[in-house]
Amino acid sequence: MNALLTSLVVVTLLSPSVCAQKDCEKDIRHATKEIEKQCRDFLKLKDIDWKKISREFLREAKKVESDSDHLVLLVRLLARLEDGHAAVMPVEGARQVRWPEEPTRRGPGFFLCRIGDDLVVKNAWGPAAAAGIEPGMTLERVDKEPAEKWFDGILAERRDLQSFSTDHQAFFAACHWGLALPEGTRLKLEFKELSGKSKRATLTCEDRNYIARGPAFPPKGLKAVDRKGNVSYARTEKGFGYIHLRRCPGDLPELVDEALGALENPPGLILDFRGN
Repeated sequence: MNALLTSLVVVTLLSPSVCAQKDCEKDIRHATKEIEKQCRDFLKLKDIDWKKISREFLREAKKVESDSDHLVLLVRLLARLEDGHAAVMPVEGARQVRWPEEPTRRGPGFFLCRIGDDLVVKNAWGPAAAAGIEPGMTLERVDKEPAEKWFDGILAERRDLQSFSTDHQAFFAACHWGLALPEGTRLKLEFKELSGKSKRATLTCEDRNYIARGPAFPPKGLKAVDRKGNVSYARTEKGFGYIHLRRCPGDLPELVDEALGALENPPGLILDFRGN
């Protein structure tokens, strides 16, 4: 119900009349009041100080110089709702408003996860794998800065622009899509190998594939059913069937049927949705 109320609010944020008036301050004031009125219980449940947020964004609205900046401010406002269902939905008359041009983003060739208190490489491929980076290595420093401090900046950037329902959801996004930086960015990295030895590498963000992947250590011989790798399958060392569902396309039932046929009646089956 709260998510529905949020959606009802955001659909009306970019009304044609407001866009025509170029009055971002008026729009933000309307948005903050409506959200507070319609989502009062939701804000209380999440312990969100909406009055403080409203004051902050009304100040920022005074600095807006274009419709694109206006859109960015609305998106950032909704990020403070901490609700993954929240989104700005332009109506007729405002669809011409576009996000400001940004540099193309590319990944460094690895994803992260957390084991205990450490940031650990979950997947490595392409340029990262060629540099000797492997799953299980602990990321210790980035550009001479402690890895945790560097990652906090990545996480803060994601949370500033996207509304996440949970801390875990935000962390997962930062470990994957958050590592995509402006193309050509160079990262001086320091890792600790599983043996305890230090490993240094300098990577350039140039890899086009930074879509979240699944497990760090899938079964050996993992095969994709389709060209895009939406569904993959293998058998574990003990003979159990394993199917990784990376995406859920329209022909998912047919892809799963093909994977099941290739597994030939295993004694048990693991369905893995990680990275979906």
